[in-house]
Amino acid sequence: SLTGYIFDIDDFYGEMSPITVALLFTVTLGLVFRLSEYAPLKYIAAKSVAGRWLRISLVITTASIYTLSWLALTYGSIASQIGRHDESITKQAFELQALAREAEMANMAKSRFLATMSHELRTPMSGILGMSDLMLMSKLDKDQEDVMGMLTRSARSLLDLLNDILDSSKIEAGRLDVEQLPFRLSEIFDDTYNLFVQLASEKGLIFENNLPDVYQDAVIGDPQRIRQVITNLVNNAVKFTEEGGITLVVEQESGVGDEVLLRISVQDTGIGIAQHKIEGLFKPFAQADESTSRKYGGTGLGLTISRQLVELMGGTI
Repeated sequence: SLTGYIFDIDDFYGEMSPITVALLFTVTLGLVFRLSEYAPLKYIAAKSVAGRWLRISLVITTASIYTLSWLALTYGSIASQIGRHDESITKQAFELQALAREAEMANMAKSRFLATMSHELRTPMSGILGMSDLMLMSKLDKDQEDVMGMLTRSARSLLDLLNDILDSSKIEAGRLDVEQLPFRLSEIFDDTYNLFVQLASEKGLIFENNLPDVYQDAVIGDPQRIRQVITNLVNNAVKFTEEGGITLVVEQESGVGDEVLLRISVQDTGIGIAQHKIEGLFKPFAQADESTSRKYGGTGLGLTISRQLVELMGGTI
């Protein structure tokens, strides 16, 4: 019965407790001793050395049976608890896997929805911008020109937002590909400079384009994505700088054979940011604080997308 309990073989003892089995065993052993033909009890009760050893042996045997019964009962209880605990852990693991799959499917559905809606909204926005540009080229009085200028700026801001959402959803869905094309870094720098120099000048800022002649040669990469990241960083620099200047810098980190690692920096004399808040800037829809969003505007997606694009291209930001 003890063996059956230890190895969990119910047929050995059925529903009987091992303690009960031990008691029955002891009583049965006593009856055998008492009623046997040789009446072994008289030898056990004898005052001789043999009787003393028999009594000691009987006590040890009985104590061992009770101890083994208690250990078996304890082992069975612990094993049962462990089994129930393992079943609970397995069930929770399956539930967590199901929840993870549901969350992943929901995230994919959200990304597809954002990508579709952003794409559909960009088409009419492009039409609005085209018509507003045509209106600005026509003969308008001062008030009409101001109104059309505000309309154009608002439309461009909305189109930029749609582009950010579309890029973010594409990156999340894994549908944004990085190209490998030959291009000139100087062209990207010149385009960026021409795009922002007027705005910087209106704010009284000095905008410097510091591109050494050694980087005038063609390189291979994704010019569209590099241009997008640099444009976003320069736009932030102009937005958050009230006095001083902005400098666009390129430095070579390393180069082996026909491969080169470049560091592109946008330096400004803007308002700055606390060190402990820098990491949070790369989270979606995050800015330094709410007052920054109210004063300077923006969605908080620009740096998030910039980091994702740079990492897709094998770099860091």
